Amino acid sequence: MTEKCRLSVGSVTYAEKAKRALASAAVYSEMIKLDGDSRGKGCVYGLEVSCSQLENARSILRSAGIKAKEPSSGRGRNKT
Repeated sequence: MTEKCRLSVGSVTYAEKAKRALASAAVYSEMIKLDGDSRGKGCVYGLEVSCSQLENARSILRSAGIKAKEPSSGRGRNKT
């Protein structure tokens, strides 16, 4: 089983854009809903990618102008 890492991108719209950007670079991802924002800003969406592809995925998203960060849960790399 491949270890998965999570990236938070914010809205469902950005999650869809991020998924498409990764797919166009042949990086598999799954869109996920993350726990709500601790500041009360509503739903937060993100992507799960193979941990071996994490840095590659960040680079692709950065090039696409999509800000991605690790969800804040205090669990390091947020592996599943």
